[in-house]
Amino acid sequence: MRPARPTLPSTVRATTSAGRRRWLAGGTALALTTLAGCATRGLDTGGYSGPAYEGPPRRETAHALTETGELLHLFAARPTYPDLRLQLTGAVGGEPLLALARHSARRQLVVLGRSGRVYAVNADTGALTALNRPLPAPLTGQRFAMDVDPADGQLRVFGDDGAWRGAPDGVLQPDAGAVRLDSLASARAADGRAVQRYGIATTGGQLLRLELGPQGLQAAPVGSLGLPPLARASLGVADGADQGLLMLQLASEPLINRLALVDLASGRARLLGLLPAPPQVLSLVAER
Repeated sequence: MRPARPTLPSTVRATTSAGRRRWLAGGTALALTTLAGCATRGLDTGGYSGPAYEGPPRRETAHALTETGELLHLFAARPTYPDLRLQLTGAVGGEPLLALARHSARRQLVVLGRSGRVYAVNADTGALTALNRPLPAPLTGQRFAMDVDPADGQLRVFGDDGAWRGAPDGVLQPDAGAVRLDSLASARAADGRAVQRYGIATTGGQLLRLELGPQGLQAAPVGSLGLPPLARASLGVADGADQGLLMLQLASEPLINRLALVDLASGRARLLGLLPAPPQVLSLVAER
């Protein structure tokens, strides 16, 4: 018997019967295999054995962007049953989509295109609306992370060929002094006022705590994720959460997407489930 279906947060209202038909007819086998409850005998998922989450159902919702331009809606409490998959449409010239973020002030999701355009996402239809103008030259890197900070409203982009920042509806500007990050996420703390910021360094598998100062973001290590070498990782942190959600691909199995729960106090990760086949997940955000 499936657990009761949680209520979708405000940024995701794609619950129409038509949307569900799109998911059921999606073709690609995207059902996640649940791993909770396997902790007592170890976790064996495609060659990797590691700790699994064991505890009360999680309240977070994960929104994941795939390399094929699809938006997946997942519940951490039951990752075996993805709620919906939407094909994102309307990118100028059909440009590739590189990263996903949550815009808290607008209560919406935004995605980054190869041109440097930022698009608002219609979570009911998958339609995209451009918010800004493109960069003078397209982004050339292969991996990108994006975040909209709840405190200053700045959109920050980190790629393997540089860093940029700016207002989501303005042209992004190079951020030459930015710290090197493979993933970042910011969210309101439990008091509703302070902002907590975290990042991931895939080299070394570290969770980082980020502080925003006069010189921009400064990083300090929290602790090891306790995972094998990573090929890619994307962190999502919900407002008021003390745990983050991490979508990761191991260096030894780069085509397998694993969803993990990360303790923000220690950095330790515990696996929730996996997506055993492509498409590869590029970016993830979390809400409660």
